[in-house]
Amino acid sequence: MSESQLPNLRKRRQNETSRSESERQKRSHQLNESHPPHTTTTATEDIGNSGAYSSNFQQTLIDGGIYPYGYRYPDGRAPPKPNNWDEINQRLMQPVPSLSPSAFSDEKFEEFVQADEDADNEEAVRDSVITKLLDVISGPHRARKNVRFSNLYPLNDLDWNTLKWAQPDYYYGAKGLFLNNMVDNMFGCYIAPSNGGLILPNLFIEAKGPLGQFGGVKLQACYDGAIGTRAMHSLQSFAQRTPAYDNKAYTISATYHNGKLKMYSHYTTHPNRPGTRPEYYMHQLISFAMTGTKESHLQGLTALQNAADWAREMRDAVIGQANETALRMAFEKIDAKLSSTTSRYAHGTTSLTLNSLIDDESETPMDEPWKNYYSRSELLNLLSPCG
Repeated sequence: MSESQLPNLRKRRQNETSRSESERQKRSHQLNESHPPHTTTTATEDIGNSGAYSSNFQQTLIDGGIYPYGYRYPDGRAPPKPNNWDEINQRLMQPVPSLSPSAFSDEKFEEFVQADEDADNEEAVRDSVITKLLDVISGPHRARKNVRFSNLYPLNDLDWNTLKWAQPDYYYGAKGLFLNNMVDNMFGCYIAPSNGGLILPNLFIEAKGPLGQFGGVKLQACYDGAIGTRAMHSLQSFAQRTPAYDNKAYTISATYHNGKLKMYSHYTTHPNRPGTRPEYYMHQLISFAMTGTKESHLQGLTALQNAADWAREMRDAVIGQANETALRMAFEKIDAKLSSTTSRYAHGTTSLTLNSLIDDESETPMDEPWKNYYSRSELLNLLSPCG
């Protein structure tokens, strides 16, 4: 590609991003009309829907096919772990050079312990303790904080009249500009939690203050994880052109409560029978006493760093697969149009047919993903039978 073409490609991509943002705002407006935003509540308020502080939150999740860690079937059996559970645990414990005992000072560990001791409520833990962890691991990763997931369709049979929107303390995702515009428009209500935010969230962190109940933060992480799992599964299924159920986890959540960091995997399973919904499962991976010793603290930081790297790799892989599928579908559509219209053109006028296909403005943005990848002249060169 020549340098002279780059400004046009950048301009075209900016226009596509603006169009995608417009579609997201439209979806959000439609969702808000049918499901008005819930007011913020505290632990002492009487809330009418299931949320982190309501006594029926766990049962609401279970009734919706979302099973928290510790759930047992009526016959006492535990749900199976994801097929890659051992693989994820091994990845989480891979050494990180920057987090070796010699590279991490005793003073940093002591500062963290003091910050944890001083944090007397959930907000303080979130702003003073969790941020210290994220500052160490972030690097190229940047978490989004306290974003309400109000741009998504409800999970399974659940709806916003019985279950509040998720609002994780922190989450990691991908930038929307990396995803094909057609795919973004098709699956935005599953993969884009908010307007203008990160898409494909698949790493979450939830925290509670010292007086908060751990059961509540675990359920919040369970809810987050199911949303992230559905997002990843949506694009995987699109890329494979069939529902993708491999019983593997592509989403991780972490909880922090009273100095203990716990990490969980999340995955979905095939519906039990036709017409039923998929189910979502949460399994504990590993846990760490972050205020115990410097060694255990570094183990927890290492696991978080590796989780962030792993989550990004999972997102990058599924985005790449979805983009390839979108492009392949576009060329298949062009081939089909060419086959149906060739008889209407005289021999030697193939370029006219290609021009008409590429310039056809009657197609919706969903039907023209090739324009996200190539300029008009580049596409003509690719499709021309003369090379």
